Amino acid sequence: MGKKILSLTLTLALSATLVLGGCSARNSAENGDEPNKYTVASKEPVENVKPTKTSEPSSKEGKATDLGPAVLKISAYKTVSAGDHSLYIDDEGNLWVWGQNRFGEVGDGSDTTRIMPFKVMTEVVSVSSGGFHSMAIKSDGSLWAWGHNDRGQLGDGTNEDKYLPVKIMDDVTSVTASNWATMAIKTDGSLWAWGLNHYGALGDGTNQDRNTPVKILDHVVMAAPSDEYALAIRADGSLWGWGGNSYGQLADDQGFMSSRPPFKIMDDVVSVAAGGQFAYAIKSDGSLWSWGSNGCGELGDGTREDRRTPKKIMDDVVSISAGNQHGMALKKDGTLWAWGRNDVYQLSENCTEELVLSPVQIMEDIAMVSTGNHVTLVQKNDGTLWVWGSTEKGSLGYSTVFGSPVPVNLIMGSTVEIYYR
Repeated sequence: MGKKILSLTLTLALSATLVLGGCSARNSAENGDEPNKYTVASKEPVENVKPTKTSEPSSKEGKATDLGPAVLKISAYKTVSAGDHSLYIDDEGNLWVWGQNRFGEVGDGSDTTRIMPFKVMTEVVSVSSGGFHSMAIKSDGSLWAWGHNDRGQLGDGTNEDKYLPVKIMDDVTSVTASNWATMAIKTDGSLWAWGLNHYGALGDGTNQDRNTPVKILDHVVMAAPSDEYALAIRADGSLWGWGGNSYGQLADDQGFMSSRPPFKIMDDVVSVAAGGQFAYAIKSDGSLWSWGSNGCGELGDGTREDRRTPKKIMDDVVSISAGNQHGMALKKDGTLWAWGRNDVYQLSENCTEELVLSPVQIMEDIAMVSTGNHVTLVQKNDGTLWVWGSTEKGSLGYSTVFGSPVPVNLIMGSTVEIYYR
């Protein structure tokens, strides 16, 4: 690989605990050129009006459950959600957002791509970034949304994009967004869904899109939506699924089915992640299982064969994150393992092939991981935050053009070298 080097000085200080999650595949819409200079500023939501287009777009510990630490990490107090636009909560509960912003997904009232973090709101405890929309839970349990809303994925009763945060519902403990849909769990354990309902992915037994929350299940502790299907873990450790099954992503060998109500897949599950058309589950013994689409080796089983039944991949796993066509697993010894597609460094330079079919160790001393389509964020045990992958749409938070195959430590005043093809 021929490589050039760009040296730059970072001017942001980040430290966070990461939330499990991932963004499913979707081609990013084109934005204009990035501004050459940006000053971080706060802005309180006033009204949601579509901005004028321009030709040059400028923890608190989780509650104890019977499901163990893999689930508790989902509700960590300080969180980051990685994607083509990323969200970060600092130690004081301030929410910062950066990256692509065509539909208002940054939440600053504009459609200008942000290459540096922008403060959107305060008193935030959990976040999730969808394809082109954002979700945040505040400390009072209220759920807020902004960004693209063509399928009702914001849940505000309209299909209009929102360029500033709008309140959706109360008493929410967790939220997860896919490209065009959103799922939230309330304090009573009820699961609610809205947005795109292609193939019955919302689980309400229909194919009708919803722009307001619809109740799906009770006694739910974790949900993992994708755009074609969804998965949920109930309080007894049972894993449930619904929606499309074109590649066996529901771990069902009955072939393609859609619009059926939720059905039970397996037991003894403590964590789950949904990729575009593949899925991962961690069982209580720490074993990691995968199934579904495998064209780029995203299942990590050493092949490129799709699987309609779960296959065990590795042991001693405490958390898992699914990207577009790759996966990241954190083991209990703090080592981070990766596999799948690696064409824009989403697995880092420690994986030399563009398709990695089996797990490869890429880092150690890691506390948490969150991976999006082409970007990965990790927090090390010393509290430092590291990022690598593609910087398309400013998604790494410091560059408008270059990607990084090496993990970059986002520390105030540090100088880094960015390699690119």
